[in-house]
Amino acid sequence: MRKGFNGLHGLVRDRLELEPRTGHLFLFSNQSRNRLKILFWDGNGLWVCAKRLERGRFSWPRDENQGNRVRLTHEELSLFLGGIDLEIPPPSILEKELLKRNEELEETVERLKKENRILRELRRSDLIKKYGPGSESLDAKKAGSVAHRSRSASSRKASEVTEW
Repeated sequence: MRKGFNGLHGLVRDRLELEPRTGHLFLFSNQSRNRLKILFWDGNGLWVCAKRLERGRFSWPRDENQGNRVRLTHEELSLFLGGIDLEIPPPSILEKELLKRNEELEETVERLKKENRILRELRRSDLIKKYGPGSESLDAKKAGSVAHRSRSASSRKASEVTEW
């Protein structure tokens, strides 16, 4: 990674047999693939940019048809420069895995709903045993007393305001 403007320009021209002044980005990495240099012609002059990963390595995508050349889209370049591996499984495999996990989640939700219904029934039967057969209305009585308490608290606040 000691090459500068002229060295990288020569590599593109002589080894890749491409014209460096086309406006394309040319990327070069060291052997351990933790450093990267980019050569770019902006129409006015050459740019050389460098990046070093603190952890991990750049994972070059493989294309056997192009030899030592790789073409990347803008999105792929952005991911690559962020240190993200571009060698991911095809979407069909990912879709199958997502569908499988979604089905597992739906089964889990249904199981939890069933367990919740059973727990509510057990709680209700315990209330009936404890308070007798008329305890089905116990929940309604509790709800009424809570509403009554909140109304009386709000009326107290209103009376406090008027007295002040």
